[in-house]
Amino acid sequence: MANNTDTFLFSVIFCFFPSLLFFPFIHSLLIILLVFSSFYSINLPFLLISKFSHFKNVIIIFI
Repeated sequence: MANNTDTFLFSVIFCFFPSLLFFPFIHSLLIILLVFSSFYSINLPFLLISKFSHFKNVIIIFI
């Protein structure tokens, strides 16, 4: 049981709070990456969009 609470605390500390602190920075960085990767016609935008939507769902679950 202690391992589950430890992993939960680590996930909250290292994923949730930094996302709140650096959310505008992360969002602008994603937009910049999308623009640059679209020039090179890489599948990176689709990966970023899917990861970012999953990340927003996790934030909504925490709230």
